[in-house]
Amino acid sequence: MLVTDYVNPNLAARLKQLELQFIDAAGNAYINAPGNFIYVRGNKLLQEFTAKETNRAFEPTGLKVVYAFLKNPELVNRPYRHIAEITGVANGTIGWVMNGLKEAGYLRDLGRDKGKRLVNLEGLFRRWVDAYPLKLQKKLNLGTWTAGNPVWWVDVVIEEFGAVWGGELAADKLTHYIQPKDVTVYLPKERLNEFVNGARLRRTGKDQRTEEGVVRIFDMFWTPDNQWTETTDPILTYADLTSTGDPRNLETAKLVYEKYIDRHLREATPGGG
Repeated sequence: MLVTDYVNPNLAARLKQLELQFIDAAGNAYINAPGNFIYVRGNKLLQEFTAKETNRAFEPTGLKVVYAFLKNPELVNRPYRHIAEITGVANGTIGWVMNGLKEAGYLRDLGRDKGKRLVNLEGLFRRWVDAYPLKLQKKLNLGTWTAGNPVWWVDVVIEEFGAVWGGELAADKLTHYIQPKDVTVYLPKERLNEFVNGARLRRTGKDQRTEEGVVRIFDMFWTPDNQWTETTDPILTYADLTSTGDPRNLETAKLVYEKYIDRHLREATPGGG
């Protein structure tokens, strides 16, 4: 069962279609068990609840740091200057992210000689996935394009642009399960025009659909590493997939989680977090 802060009406309908049970803090729910059937959608979060969501670790800049911690939990023990450098945020940001994680119960100080440790990584991962499309992703959006060829990406060497594939295409390369239609790209924004011209993409409206699918391009907000050079890492791939609410993508996201993320979260810290 999915337990989260909020499930919007469209996602609620799609989850029900997939027989994926859920419940959120606004009172929306889908529960289908012997002798019990509950389906509520359309409730909105109360203002009093949303007003309390002021933990700066889950605001746009903080989410960049939390993402780096999810990928490498040992990073919490590095000097603040180092964390700031690899996440691209100000030094002062790191302190309030650490405090926010402590307040939320995700970071434990083990003492002077033992350092810090992230706990409940599964919960932190779920909270980051919920917050990412609402708080950070929309600020990274560089625009939407389309291409005349539905498989235009086959001939593109994405690394030449300092970019990576995300969303459906990343999931296909990680699982070989989904046939990509819409394409997501993360790249340094200063190389946007170079990429668009090189791939011969055409600008389209934000919500305009085409037979070839759409190409959504986002500013890369992390420092590339040596492990994921062609695609986003599984955590971001999962977040991109689930944010669409598309049944195909939700099913594929589950595979990405089972194949890559579950084990990473369990083994990322001593004792399983």
